[in-house]
Amino acid sequence: TLLIDTAENYPLIFPSLLRIHTYHGAKPSHVRLRTEVQALTKASGYCGDYAIKGHPLTTAFDRKASTRELHNNLCGAASERARFLRTLDRMAKCQHRFIWLDMSWDEVAADVTSHHVSHYNDPSPPTCSVPPDLLYDLLFRECLPRGITIMGPCRAKTSSNRLKAGEFVARMLIAACYPRVTSPNVDEGLGKVFGNLLDAPAPSLLPIIVIGVVL
Repeated sequence: TLLIDTAENYPLIFPSLLRIHTYHGAKPSHVRLRTEVQALTKASGYCGDYAIKGHPLTTAFDRKASTRELHNNLCGAASERARFLRTLDRMAKCQHRFIWLDMSWDEVAADVTSHHVSHYNDPSPPTCSVPPDLLYDLLFRECLPRGITIMGPCRAKTSSNRLKAGEFVARMLIAACYPRVTSPNVDEGLGKVFGNLLDAPAPSLLPIIVIGVVL
């Protein structure tokens, strides 16, 4: 089961069935994906925006949907900045940790002191008060010492691209929770992680996104 944080207003879309390859030459296994929305807060044991149920400390995956969100996290009110830094500290305790910049290169490079940042259906979002170079320098300086990998920029705002991104993220979360396989005994291992292996026909193949390419 894939967990989606309640704060995700426009969450990624996940395919219902994935064909998982555990090692080169192995027969692929089919895993049915379920999603569940819950608050991935400190009390829940999870952090970030997406996780696999039952694996709270395996992977932390947080999505930043706009430069406005980054501005609020890094340069906003003191309480918001403190909350974001606590989130980063919780992410640092996970085995794998990522922040994905869900935005275009134009958004990244724009002078955010005068550029209105598009944020989904918000027609008039407020402008930020800092230049982009300061914004990203602060992000890197907070994330890299904590071992948090920055992914992107790669924009996935449309339903079609959110589905492609959803498959990409699901595969990454599954790979993180499932140890490397060196033998044909793959079904047993996947069953321990998901408990829902299927002997189903292969689904239609979905394209995947490439990090760093604007969709």
